[in-house]
Amino acid sequence: MTTSFDRNTAMLVILMVAFIDLCFSGIRRNYKYSGIDLIGQLSGELDAEEAAIVSQFAKMR
Repeated sequence: MTTSFDRNTAMLVILMVAFIDLCFSGIRRNYKYSGIDLIGQLSGELDAEEAAIVSQFAKMR
């Protein structure tokens, strides 16, 4: 059993996938900037776990 798409349906699917990808990119970017802001607010001595998290975000810059 096969299902065929006409051109309009295929374009609609492509646009929907592109929109979903754009949304996920925005979410990732928001998390990145939130992490960078959080690192900027940290002060004092960090333990090993906190230092590892900070170094992960520092690599993303």
